[in-house]
Amino acid sequence: MNLSKRESLNDSGMTTISYVLATGLSLVVISWSTMFVVFSYTRASVRGASERASRAGIVEYSLHADAPKAIEACNSVFQDDIAEAIKGEVAKSLTSHCEIQGNEIHVISHTSVSSLTSLFPNMEIEEDTFRPFEKNPSPYIAWVKKIKSS
Repeated sequence: MNLSKRESLNDSGMTTISYVLATGLSLVVISWSTMFVVFSYTRASVRGASERASRAGIVEYSLHADAPKAIEACNSVFQDDIAEAIKGEVAKSLTSHCEIQGNEIHVISHTSVSSLTSLFPNMEIEEDTFRPFEKNPSPYIAWVKKIKSS
């Protein structure tokens, strides 16, 4: 009976070590999962804002055939969408601009999602969304032009 007490005393610390190790590893997994969710949301927000902004630039260009107005509309829509979707450090580090390259309007943006711990690197988002100008504008745009000219 004396021997079994010694064995049980020697093994009692192993439960604590296993618990501490499992807790630490689960916190790493939770941190990584949280970072992945934040990164995915940020990337989707930037991509969605870029697509809407490029479309706004195309519509503005189709209505007025004025490149500076198209770029202004593109930048304005992008900034409005991002202001609603992203806040804090990520929004502060976000840089973007719209430009016309050939027969396309491009929305180029870059941001970084900071890591929660030093175990993981910062995640970078580089987005270049583009949309070609429409050769034949939609009937709605032709209708708007007709109304504005009369």
